Amino acid sequence: MKAQRSKVYKNILLVMIAIPAITLSFNYAQSTIAIESMAFNRLASLRAEQKERLESFFHRQRARAEEVRTNEQLERLFLAMLRIRRAGEGGSVAGQRVQKGLDVLFVNELGMFYDMLFVDLQGKFFHTVRKEDDFLQNLNDHKFSDSLLARAFKQTPKQVTFVDFEYYHPSQEAAAFFIVPVTHENRLNGYIVLQLALNGINDILINYGRPGRSGETYLVNAHSRLLTESRFLEDDKLQQRVTTEAVDQALRSGQEGTRLLRDYRNKRVFSAFETFTFMESRWVLIAEQDLDEVVTETLLEEMDRLFPRIIERLQSHRYHPLAVSDRLFRSTNGESVKRVDVGEFKRASGEKVLITQGVSTCTGVTAHIPGQFGYMAHVTPTDYVYGHDFWTRWFLGDHGSNRVEELVKRITWNDIPPAQRGRIRFTVHATHMHSLQGVVAQLLKQGIDLSQIDVVIRQEKQSVSLLMDHRKNRILSLWRDTTGQMEQVEMAQFANLGTLAEEVLGVR
Repeated sequence: MKAQRSKVYKNILLVMIAIPAITLSFNYAQSTIAIESMAFNRLASLRAEQKERLESFFHRQRARAEEVRTNEQLERLFLAMLRIRRAGEGGSVAGQRVQKGLDVLFVNELGMFYDMLFVDLQGKFFHTVRKEDDFLQNLNDHKFSDSLLARAFKQTPKQVTFVDFEYYHPSQEAAAFFIVPVTHENRLNGYIVLQLALNGINDILINYGRPGRSGETYLVNAHSRLLTESRFLEDDKLQQRVTTEAVDQALRSGQEGTRLLRDYRNKRVFSAFETFTFMESRWVLIAEQDLDEVVTETLLEEMDRLFPRIIERLQSHRYHPLAVSDRLFRSTNGESVKRVDVGEFKRASGEKVLITQGVSTCTGVTAHIPGQFGYMAHVTPTDYVYGHDFWTRWFLGDHGSNRVEELVKRITWNDIPPAQRGRIRFTVHATHMHSLQGVVAQLLKQGIDLSQIDVVIRQEKQSVSLLMDHRKNRILSLWRDTTGQMEQVEMAQFANLGTLAEEVLGVR
């Protein structure tokens, strides 16, 4: 009987142990599902909205091109200019009158296009509105003969034809074209070519498709070239290859999808993609947002629930310090050193190195962009990051500080534009947990992602001293225990909060 009762107790104990583990595992799974479904649903919805806007834009352009074919006034002006050019009378009074009529018509009726070009049956551009380098040139010339426009003309199109975007040398930018045949008395006389720039498409993708700090929507052509403007690159159209899983799957199978993948910057992003077709052209429409930003947004929304779990991960983080002395701090050349005292933060550029020592109840914070500049702050317990309540703040009055906020604002005012704040690397060093959540909250409030923040918390140590050389992308973190022994923790061993948050959320 005792044996049976003992067995029952053991089973109950096992169940009691298993339930929290199962619950924790379930909560992790739920967190993963929640963050992924939230991100993918938002991006898929954005992609669908952008597709609808693009379809409307292209259909309007096509409708206007079709109207050109039946525009009798434009047909008369086309034929008149063709006769004038053949007679060599482009500078005549009649030629100037026709030119003026074409300019007025273009502005009033076709201003959504970049240019209007008249081409005769031999391929000569006998009229253009903008008078760029294509004016009076021929599509059969070497510099045009390999273009998509020239290839389309060789097919002698009988209907309105769309020519896909490619780099067009006369305009020094990407361009697409509508080719409109001009027939008079059942005879083909030439073509009106309407040049379409990317501006209208970029306006849609930029104004309506850039959520948060990292979100963007963009088009990739059938040759895996970035067609529209990137949020992160300059002069990128038709130069940047995009060989991501999203592009590969969309072009290969024609299916839409969502996936966590690496984008053209090699950054991990949530991606929603599908093929987008117009007439004979086929592109990939992609909506994406950085994983780093989504994770950071999730933490901000659920700070009270998630941050303690990040702290648990941080406390179990393993460092592998090296035994050293503080000789490096004592021997550093004074002329090349800026020392940061308690309550201060300072900036270093050029060959200057930043040092602060004896961080104990305080907190050490650094910020730098390798090779450009570095900042170091020695944050005191009177700072707001220590989580003071209203009465403590009232008592501190002017003696309270907010060094982390001041530091980030100084950088974005003086060193880099706010859009580039994602390049800054931050580190936090302390022998306690009193300030960490406050420091992180301040950084996130200033638009910094968790993945930009590295942390070293060693509660068993008495103090820490810091040395930063931004030129070498080097931060030395030297820890002293109660016996005076010192250990060095290398940057490669710092705990990254973005990585810890991804582990808490179950992101893989």
